[in-house]
Amino acid sequence: MKYRHIDKFGNEYKLKELKLSHLNNIISWIERQAKEGLIISYGGSGVGVDDCWYDEYTIYGKDVKEELNYKKYKKELSKRLKQTK
Repeated sequence: MKYRHIDKFGNEYKLKELKLSHLNNIISWIERQAKEGLIISYGGSGVGVDDCWYDEYTIYGKDVKEELNYKKYKKELSKRLKQTK
């Protein structure tokens, strides 16, 4: 299955369905997060309330780009720009 973009409301889109402006905004956001840092949070629980746990860490640069599938968005943008020439 091809990669799909999921927006903040949980809607799924094929990359080719995204407007060019939205695609540019996503790429800019990922680049900004790579510089500023992206907080990854996770947690879980066992049997009871006392077994709950939570942790978080911050990633930067290429780790952010990899986590957020930056290459897939850039590839789609490149494809679109070639089509307009």
